[in-house]
Amino acid sequence: MPIKRVRVRRPEVEQRKRRTVIDKQRAKYLLHPVAAFLESGGLTKDESLAMLASAFDAASKRTRSLEHIGNPFQYAYVVSVWTRRKKYLDASGRPRCLSLGGKAGFSALVRETSPTIDPRRAIAILERYGTVRRTRDGRYRLTKLYFQTGNKSTQAYEPVAYFLGDASATLSRLLLGRRNPSQPKPFWRKVYSTAVTRATAKEFTEFARERGLLFLEELDDWLEAHRDISVRLRKDHMVGVGLFSIYDEVGNVASSR
Repeated sequence: MPIKRVRVRRPEVEQRKRRTVIDKQRAKYLLHPVAAFLESGGLTKDESLAMLASAFDAASKRTRSLEHIGNPFQYAYVVSVWTRRKKYLDASGRPRCLSLGGKAGFSALVRETSPTIDPRRAIAILERYGTVRRTRDGRYRLTKLYFQTGNKSTQAYEPVAYFLGDASATLSRLLLGRRNPSQPKPFWRKVYSTAVTRATAKEFTEFARERGLLFLEELDDWLEAHRDISVRLRKDHMVGVGLFSIYDEVGNVASSR
């Protein structure tokens, strides 16, 4: 009797094959602010559609692939707890190297923070994107104090989708005027400079990342202290703050100082 081969799939491979679905309504909501600005900028509908088609063609030629990893906040929360909770820190207060198993190992950390994901899948993604590195003795060392969402060849899809969704939702609400007095008023502030070298730009990005993480952790602690389970379960609104770095060619900057 011939032996039937059973193909065993690794969890991280299965996760990469899953795709985050964007339905037509969500896509329309995402494109609304873009369409509004193109129309206000003097472009016709036909011209805008032609540009969208050209953008699709350019997107297919990108050098970095997009990988579907699921909810990115799960991985970010794992890293956050690893850097802040005493049981995962060494005597100096720094994140210690974790074994995959054990009472205070990586698997225990994942079960404590993000129990819906498989620890091996989580460690594979964190390692692939350079947030974690495996040591010679088989343990895992945290190399970044944040969840890095891309490497030279691959970018995680969901963080990009969340970013675009949050930005378009805020812009659409502003443009459609759907805000009542009981809703919080959005704010926007940007700092930038064109009078820096590339080396200084890199230094600034690291400085902003370090200070930004401290700021966001403070905001996260505030939200945690003020959360209301009864409201959270309804999931009818969201409030938060996001930070992102900017690096662009001078020709694309709308205005300069």
